[in-house]
Amino acid sequence: SRACELLAVDQLRDVALLSVTELLEDVLSTSMDLPKLPQPSALEKLSQWRDERSEILIWRIDSIPAGLCVVEASMTSNAVSSIELKYVGVASRFRQQQIASRLIRCMAAHYLERNCSVAMTVTADQSNIAAVRLYESLGFQRQSAHEVWMKKTSVAVG
Repeated sequence: SRACELLAVDQLRDVALLSVTELLEDVLSTSMDLPKLPQPSALEKLSQWRDERSEILIWRIDSIPAGLCVVEASMTSNAVSSIELKYVGVASRFRQQQIASRLIRCMAAHYLERNCSVAMTVTADQSNIAAVRLYESLGFQRQSAHEVWMKKTSVAVG
């Protein structure tokens, strides 16, 4: 069975937190997002998303978390003013099954049910061809491209 479940990050408890953490560890270990940069741990990412009051959409197959999508909705006057798709990831064993596109469509349907018809934005590394193709196939249009500047150092920059 396949199911879509939307949760606020701070709603994750016990078993749900453990299964999402395991899913996220798998996704981050094979991520194409800025592959040259060090990746944070799953718990660090969850903590960051909790601080940002993000929502997580989890796609389950036979009760096993197979993919996740993280969304931050900005509010103005008690209404959603913009939606940022912050992260999409699919467990390595579930890739090539269109789970990422299903997650994004499910997330969009969730906001449409809440009468939100605002622009949705996403940021992707240009070198992540799979992500760029996914977003383009779902109707996203490139607005700008950015370069990432990196300096390797052992001294804290402040």
